[in-house]
Amino acid sequence: MRRASLGAGGRLSGPSAPLGTSPYAVGARIGYPWGDKARSSMNPDSIQRVRIELESKMAFQDKTIADLNSALVDHTRTLIDLVHRIELVEKAVRRLSQQLEALAERPTNEKPPHY
Repeated sequence: MRRASLGAGGRLSGPSAPLGTSPYAVGARIGYPWGDKARSSMNPDSIQRVRIELESKMAFQDKTIADLNSALVDHTRTLIDLVHRIELVEKAVRRLSQQLEALAERPTNEKPPHY
């Protein structure tokens, strides 16, 4: 996955920010307590710390998404297996029900065939 990076002039580039987007505006948009007015108080070290923090959060989110996807695949396989088992039980119940109906239709006062 391609990550956003600081380009020329301290501007973000990459899929997560349109070209020409200020890192200060991005910070304000995602909830950091600075905006374009705080540009003079941001130094390269603080920008680097914010970038590292955002990349760490993004890596954690990527891992979380992969873990959730794996769990979803496992649950889907289990669900498919359970549906198949229920279908087999339904077929067995239908077959037994038909056999029971056939037995109920047989006359009870009839002598067994071996007499």
